[in-house]
Amino acid sequence: MKLINGRGQLGEMLSQEEGHPHIEVYHTWDFLDKSAITQAQEVEKLREYLKGNHGKIIFISTTTKQDSPYLQCKMAAEKLVLAHSTSNLVIRFPAIIGKGVFTGLRDGVLKPYGSISYVSLKEVRDFVLSSIERIGIIECPSWQVSAETLVEIMEFSKI
Repeated sequence: MKLINGRGQLGEMLSQEEGHPHIEVYHTWDFLDKSAITQAQEVEKLREYLKGNHGKIIFISTTTKQDSPYLQCKMAAEKLVLAHSTSNLVIRFPAIIGKGVFTGLRDGVLKPYGSISYVSLKEVRDFVLSSIERIGIIECPSWQVSAETLVEIMEFSKI
């Protein structure tokens, strides 16, 4: 399994997996700067990447429903990956427990709003590994909790 710029927590976990040399996991995207310009640049990086010779590609996407340049560009990227080869796979993930959203909520940088679908890093790794032979678009199962409840739960870890 070859990770394309997968330097985050998920990339670290998947890079420890052996086997599957014909599979490339495209797990690189600027999710912090959700501006239209930055997100369009991410689509162009993917377009350039797809010009090369590749085995099966697993594209890491999102289950977010909030309309934004981020979502629009992720959906465009999904179409590019699937059009590139009928054997490719898009996996849509919710928020992944780790850094990012959870750190922002814990530290008060983000304000809790609505509900959050989330999944643990181990669940994500296991889902990727069990889905390798699939094609098309699939969504990773997740847990659902109100954002305020999640913040309350995280408060217990400070005790």
